[in-house]
Amino acid sequence: MNVVRTLFDKEDDPVETKPIPPSRSERILEVITHYQTYFPRSCPKPSPKSRYWRAISARLNEGFSVEECKQAIDGCCQDPWHKDKKKHELIYIVRNDEQVHKFMLMAEGRTPEANWSEGMFDE
Repeated sequence: MNVVRTLFDKEDDPVETKPIPPSRSERILEVITHYQTYFPRSCPKPSPKSRYWRAISARLNEGFSVEECKQAIDGCCQDPWHKDKKKHELIYIVRNDEQVHKFMLMAEGRTPEANWSEGMFDE
């Protein structure tokens, strides 16, 4: 007899489940949704063909996490100069790894210029 168990069955031997990791699209949409908390009308119909989608995908390929991308968004959107100059487009924030690093530092309250001497951006 073949019995199908659900995750809710309570038997002697528990069913071990592992969470399914989010798909790449879900991770990109999570970054876009976070950006939309600041600018709700931006990116109304996210598409894999859009420049910002491809830029986020490239940053994830480089090893940035979703949380780091979200931190970069926070850093840019909270910075007074960027607010004043209206330099807070999503593509501007994630266009390359240096931008993401810069805005992550801003989110931490650090200035990127102070880190040039520390060699953070040296190659």
